[in-house]
Amino acid sequence: MGSFLTIVLGAVGSLLAAEVYSWLPRFAEALVRYHASKLPEQLRERMSEEWLGIVQAQLGNFAKFIIAVDLFRAQWRLVKRTRAGETTATQDLSSADLKSPIYSYI
Repeated sequence: MGSFLTIVLGAVGSLLAAEVYSWLPRFAEALVRYHASKLPEQLRERMSEEWLGIVQAQLGNFAKFIIAVDLFRAQWRLVKRTRAGETTATQDLSSADLKSPIYSYI
């Protein structure tokens, strides 16, 4: 009975893991939209498009999700710079501002 239960639990766990993995791109896109919504209004649309492009350019679902999670740092830097008056909608942002800091490692 114990080995049967182990096999069943293993199969169910594998199915659940596959299901979560297949949903990671949607979670990543939702995170990007969340990050962009926290930016000043003049940057929201631009950064949403830039970040979605960066996330969608990743090959694996897990990499897409990790990049989207790590955008918290990029979002924080942009908000900080905007509040300090260093960045406006008309200024060009450096590539470091557009990307998640972890992006260069993937």
